Amino acid sequence: MPTSLQQLNPIAANLFRAINPSASGMLIRGNLIVFNYSMWVHDPYPLVLLSDVRPGQQIRGLNLHYLTFPFIKGLLRTVAGPMFSYGSIKGNKYLMSAFRSYKWNGVRQIKTLDTNFVLNVMATARSFDPNQIKAIRESVQEQINRVVNPPAVPTEPQPLQQVNIQANQNIGKI
Repeated sequence: MPTSLQQLNPIAANLFRAINPSASGMLIRGNLIVFNYSMWVHDPYPLVLLSDVRPGQQIRGLNLHYLTFPFIKGLLRTVAGPMFSYGSIKGNKYLMSAFRSYKWNGVRQIKTLDTNFVLNVMATARSFDPNQIKAIRESVQEQINRVVNPPAVPTEPQPLQQVNIQANQNIGKI
């Protein structure tokens, strides 16, 4: 019987790899990391594409939580890896707005992510067939247009005297 995540699903086991913060040599430019940040203002669990690491001082990089899906996908395809640096994005104001520095003593529980696996997940997460989307929209529209509780069909009004006679007859049967 499998006992480890590696035996259950080797691909998922390699998605996150824990790193000891004292082993900063394992953090290199272009790595995609996630960590717990104790000095957070807006994001306690940043997802960062590293531009540089200064052990004992700071980690700098692009926090992907501040970017849209298409930008993240494009970045991971093109600039992720050892060639990624601040200089490769400094001309883009949108990307610069997501660039952050994190103090080393606030960084906890660093994990690296496999960029290729993340790209594969992103590709499947947004890969709907346009015909499927059209069919879903039509089905929803049909359900919206369907009358759930149709109005009752009006009956012919009966004279009040006839209603009273019928009621009296019914009471007599009881």
